[in-house]
Amino acid sequence: MRKSLLVGTIALMMLSSSCKKDSPVSPPAGGGNEGTPVSDAVRQASIGAVEQKFATLIWENYDADKAALVQFLQGRPEFEAAGAGTGASVWARFTDGRMLIIANNRPPADTLEPTIPMIDAPTLHPGSELPVSGNARLMNAMGTWYTNTVPVLRPMLHARGYTVNPVTDASVANLKSVSGDGVFYINTHGGSGKKRDGSDDYALWTSTEFDTVTDRTLKPDWDAGRLAYFTAKHNAIPNRQDTATLATHFAITKEFVGTYMGFGSNALIYLDACGAYGGDVFRDRCAASSDGGTGIVAGWTFAVGDRRAADVAVFTVGRLLGYNPNPINPENPPQRAFTYQLVYQDLVDRGMDKYTDPKDGSVAFFGFTPPASEFGLLAPSIKFLWVDEIDRKLVVTGNFGKDPRSDGTGTVTVNGTLLTIQSWNTNGEEIVCSIPPSGTSAAGNVIVTVRGHESNVVRLTEWIGEIRMRMTSGYVGMNLTVTFSLHLRADVHSFRERPHETPRPASLIRTFGAPDTHGDWSLGGGTTTHYTSFGCNVVSTENWANNSGSLPIEYFTGGPPNGVLMNFDIQPRTRRMTLTLDASATNAISWGGVDSITCYGGGTVGVPFSSVSSFSTSIFDRTAAGFDTLTLSFAPNFDILPSTTQRPNQMNPFHAGDPNATQTPLGLTIIECAGIQARFPPDPNAGQRPLASTKRR
Repeated sequence: MRKSLLVGTIALMMLSSSCKKDSPVSPPAGGGNEGTPVSDAVRQASIGAVEQKFATLIWENYDADKAALVQFLQGRPEFEAAGAGTGASVWARFTDGRMLIIANNRPPADTLEPTIPMIDAPTLHPGSELPVSGNARLMNAMGTWYTNTVPVLRPMLHARGYTVNPVTDASVANLKSVSGDGVFYINTHGGSGKKRDGSDDYALWTSTEFDTVTDRTLKPDWDAGRLAYFTAKHNAIPNRQDTATLATHFAITKEFVGTYMGFGSNALIYLDACGAYGGDVFRDRCAASSDGGTGIVAGWTFAVGDRRAADVAVFTVGRLLGYNPNPINPENPPQRAFTYQLVYQDLVDRGMDKYTDPKDGSVAFFGFTPPASEFGLLAPSIKFLWVDEIDRKLVVTGNFGKDPRSDGTGTVTVNGTLLTIQSWNTNGEEIVCSIPPSGTSAAGNVIVTVRGHESNVVRLTEWIGEIRMRMTSGYVGMNLTVTFSLHLRADVHSFRERPHETPRPASLIRTFGAPDTHGDWSLGGGTTTHYTSFGCNVVSTENWANNSGSLPIEYFTGGPPNGVLMNFDIQPRTRRMTLTLDASATNAISWGGVDSITCYGGGTVGVPFSSVSSFSTSIFDRTAAGFDTLTLSFAPNFDILPSTTQRPNQMNPFHAGDPNATQTPLGLTIIECAGIQARFPPDPNAGQRPLASTKRR
């Protein structure tokens, strides 16, 4: 039978005081361990008797079985008090003040149907930080009766640059060495009892099994209130379906956490145990143990089923990492990392934030706390790229945390080449870098790395090709050809604003040609004009041959350009692009000719002439060229498709202000694009690393 894994819980297991019995001794008022001593032999026999009584209960009716177990505990003289908890759990307190928790609160065959919420959803602070530490620790205390999530989570964290501690056994000794981790996850049981002062004592089961020898070695921890005993189902019994062994282990309290355990700044502390979220003091002690910044605790309020807990753990960690493929509800196409606030809302939208116990109808809720934590997500996340061609900048937007460059751990690369970072804004949502106009790092795979954690890969697409404009003028009979050698860069990939939504590209991207864009022009043709002047016949021959040149790209600086101008409005959602083109040169054309003059009664005289002219041929001059814009289409892979557009024009490209230009024979303007291949087109799978194994026990 496949069983899922348990996630850390949101609320404390509140225990009924009405089930207490009168203590056979008069214990101190506090929560210490003073009182009537309990010998090793008595304690061992008592725990054995509790396990035997536990095994006789069917747990079909929680209230009846808990009442029977509490009555049994109250009848034993080694206990001074006992009571019932939420779900299928009870507690008892030995006469020396030591706590015993007994729980049957993680059913492997659980229901996934949500019910009406019983608590309000928490208000989440807009944290955006990544853990400062790149170390992760994944621990498991559960037996084979339950799902072990560690083998699933380990490769996910490793793929995003975390160093995962190889020690996974959640023993008392190993838990004492927990320190400085950016991610801490423990898969275990959780429960609570009542101290003598009436306060709740929440504890997490460890993998260290109770025996009297180990118990004696842990006396200093018992004296300081750092431990409890915990009885629960543990290992599956071979060939006996849906049956498990019972075991009593040591459990750790908030005092244990405060004494021995510490976590890195802005850490994710995932307590995958029933009631961990509701164990307020325990939970808050964990958060406060985050060095240099408050960590965030994830967990469940009450008892949660094994399958629901497992699914939520893998779902949550995978989406905080932006790891694909995620074995729980995988996204297609793959999804970038999102902040915990958006991941939590996705859980709510899917109905995965709650669990209803099929036996007693109690509801557990999943959540994050405290709201003031600065933790945001587990890996940097790129949403969109934009190139400022005028200032040669690449603007990267998304979630990256605060500027980590002081310790040299924040980088932006294009095709593996480092870019120079100019700024990293304070809320961690924008990085500005210098980007070269050409070369291997001018476009391609963009990755942000923070403390060794890589972001999703977003491709900056580029197009390098030609658009040719040919113009004939009916006014002076010349032919002008301008070949625009364009270099265009844009991010046209589809992205999500929120988890699970359908990815869409930007609706409109306005940009210019890259700095290496230029134009080559050539001019030819001529005209012969006959007219009469002062009784003489004049034949004027003009020659425009042997004129050519190259023009750099120019950006608007307040006056007309002296070069080529290329403005682009890219509409990725409709796969269309509109652009304006202009080529202008001042005093760039040398031309001349001969006026042959024949007068009555005389011979013919040839009068040579020459001049220097400027030209400007523009598609955006509607009254002259007749074009509003030039529209090109993209193929599904964002190749620019071939296109030819032609229209008559009345424009003299060399004397645009001449009033005769609108009264002369029509010329023709033809614009041709043979098609331009997209380099580094969007790829939703770019940079994704496959999960090593998604098999779950």
